[in-house]
Amino acid sequence: MPICRGNLDEQIQLACKGIEKLPALPGEIFTWVVVLFMICNGLLSAAAMARYTLRQDGREAANVIEYFLDRTYGDEFMEKRWPNMVVTGEE
Repeated sequence: MPICRGNLDEQIQLACKGIEKLPALPGEIFTWVVVLFMICNGLLSAAAMARYTLRQDGREAANVIEYFLDRTYGDEFMEKRWPNMVVTGEE
């Protein structure tokens, strides 16, 4: 039974056909690897945004993780990556 239906772009349809050709176990493993990657990606993005907000308030890095986020995802990177993001103050 095909998983991919509906009006999808041609590239997505090709990807779906390729995924459907995978045997069940490797397909399930691949799916979980992608899910875990997306979870890590989301958590890292959220941490970078939270740290960006703290930097805008003038707070210095207090630990190794914050220092890593400051060096890797500095203000310039964040402003280029998310140009429409606006940090608002508490009201």
